[in-house]
Amino acid sequence: MKENKEALEIDAEAEHFDSTIAATLRMLQKHSLDVELEVGNLTGDTLHFSLLLQNKAGHKFPSGYPARRAWIEFELTDANGNSLFHSGAPASDYSLPDEDANFEPHHQVIRDPGQVQIYEIVPVDVNGDFTNVLERCDVAIKDNRLTPQGFLQSDPVYDTTLLVGQVLQDPDFNHSLDGTEGSGSDRVFFHIANPGYEGAVNVRARVWYQSLPPKWMAPLFEYSSPEIDSFKVMFDAADKSPVLIAEVTAEDLFTSPVSASNPSAANIRVLPTLTNDGRVRIQVGSSDAVKKVQVWSVQGQLVWEGTGTEVQLPSSPGVYFVSVKTRRGSLVQRVARTNH
Repeated sequence: MKENKEALEIDAEAEHFDSTIAATLRMLQKHSLDVELEVGNLTGDTLHFSLLLQNKAGHKFPSGYPARRAWIEFELTDANGNSLFHSGAPASDYSLPDEDANFEPHHQVIRDPGQVQIYEIVPVDVNGDFTNVLERCDVAIKDNRLTPQGFLQSDPVYDTTLLVGQVLQDPDFNHSLDGTEGSGSDRVFFHIANPGYEGAVNVRARVWYQSLPPKWMAPLFEYSSPEIDSFKVMFDAADKSPVLIAEVTAEDLFTSPVSASNPSAANIRVLPTLTNDGRVRIQVGSSDAVKKVQVWSVQGQLVWEGTGTEVQLPSSPGVYFVSVKTRRGSLVQRVARTNH
């Protein structure tokens, strides 16, 4: 509207638009969502993460005109920046290639990069076909928008604010850890297959907001009229990039395809597993040799690295992971240092 105010016969000055745009972005980025990344088990054949989204608005988010949606982009990269997993990456036109052709279902657990969590309402007409014309909307076949705190399905007017689709099968949607309804939150789990990689990984999770997705605009632009053609010129010239609502990262997290509770190399031993002076020894078979030893904190930070059979844990008490690579195999062993 700011860029086309003459054609639209709008009298407001540019600074009035600027202040409204700034206030809108401030509301979206500061007062809509809190996002928290939790790191689970990173050893074995599957890497575990979860993302907790907390709605801070007093209504469903996204709200307003039903085209609006929010989605999660989740990416895992190795120490060199190579992508190991990427869900929800937008295309150059800001469509979502990972999205199903009709509509993407709600997910509690995402295991495949072809899955993407999208919070939205999907209206259909009397024939069950997606429609972007409100007068033709019969029902919604999906509504998993984040609910406000205190939202209850037992509310007398719940029929006007229905949750629709697979979100109803998600036990933690709008529920606290103790099962209490009305949290206004959703926890999405990411179970990512480890392709055999051992070392540091980096995680980045983003929540994007989009007011007019390409799938909403395409049916309109199939038609031509003076109004539609004029609007299309304005729309094509506009900045259609989504708004970044929140971003959380975790860097240098240690991961290994070797389970700490199920060693793959029986000839490797890490002793003792409980130490008060931080000194740990590596024992291997007579025909084997140690190639690398790394010590990682429980937060996933590399705190020591060497090649010998003697390891010194940091002075801080706590749990550490000792990763041992030899010519014949590898082992990740959990070791605890006490303060006695």
